[in-house]
Amino acid sequence: LINITHTCLSVLPYHHSYESTTGILVMLHAGMTICINESLRSVVANLKIYNPTEVLLVPLFVEKVYRGIWDKAEESGKAAILRKLIMISNSLLKIGIDVRKKLFGSVTSLFGTNLKAIICGGAPLKPQMVEFFDSIGITLINGYGISECGPLISINRPHYHNFESVGLLLPDMEIMIDKPNAEGEGEICVKGGNVMLGYYKNEEATANAIRDDWFHTGDVGKIDKNGFIFLTGRIKNIIILKNGKNIYPEEIEEKLSIMSELIAEVVIKAVKDEDDDERMLGAEIFPNYDRAKQHGITDVEGEIRKVIATYNEKEASYKIIKKIFFRTEEFEKTTSKKIKRKYN
Repeated sequence: LINITHTCLSVLPYHHSYESTTGILVMLHAGMTICINESLRSVVANLKIYNPTEVLLVPLFVEKVYRGIWDKAEESGKAAILRKLIMISNSLLKIGIDVRKKLFGSVTSLFGTNLKAIICGGAPLKPQMVEFFDSIGITLINGYGISECGPLISINRPHYHNFESVGLLLPDMEIMIDKPNAEGEGEICVKGGNVMLGYYKNEEATANAIRDDWFHTGDVGKIDKNGFIFLTGRIKNIIILKNGKNIYPEEIEEKLSIMSELIAEVVIKAVKDEDDDERMLGAEIFPNYDRAKQHGITDVEGEIRKVIATYNEKEASYKIIKKIFFRTEEFEKTTSKKIKRKYN
């Protein structure tokens, strides 16, 4: 994927181990040229100036670009043409004919003239985004990691992948699922040379995180028969209902985001019923007002309520969303563009 002839645009903050390690040290080790992006406002301009072959981004940024491409296509009346070209291109690829550069040059020019891959970390990728970028000639690769592991744990390979997963474990690492349930889901634990020795001057935290030589990530997931790792959520985000059922909010949030492009951002949380007794699920949603306007939708909240109703019909009773809250502004985010959750 990377070699000495390639160029990488460095976009993310250096105080995040994902960028400082994967975006800087790995690229330097490969002999690549690294171009420094000065701010998020300059990303699009610098992509065209430096014409990188690879760039590291977080999924939220990629999703905004993805939605921006389709928004522009809808506004110009070319969305149907774009879908048709994607279908034709994918059919030709199956018989070994690659015309993506010719067909989608006007779309990929947003990223410069040489971009081959976008490497993502920090959150799962939506399958439709991966398929779209692959269709226009840009490989979207996702992985999984945590700062305590330097930070990479797993990554999908360009020619061997399952993009609903976070890829395969890195070489020279071991993985274990601690206390798996009936579905094989439990806490992801790893060991290997990239795992930290401990937290600085904090023996208690170290002892809690590293037990019997296994580092406990705090993430819940499972491994399939082919070795691909699937994330379910964070232990600290788990919602425990009165009936004892565990809810992983990230799992529901991803489903809702895939179900409707009218949902820009969503956070699943526990709320109390009218008697302030039973804990039940609520969804706080920031609608995609721009997309609604493009489609002539005036009752955005009503349309989203229909989406929630459809979701509720298909899910187990304990996963039903009983309260919906709408917001007019995006959720507050960390510097790595993750939504800041308020725990209850």
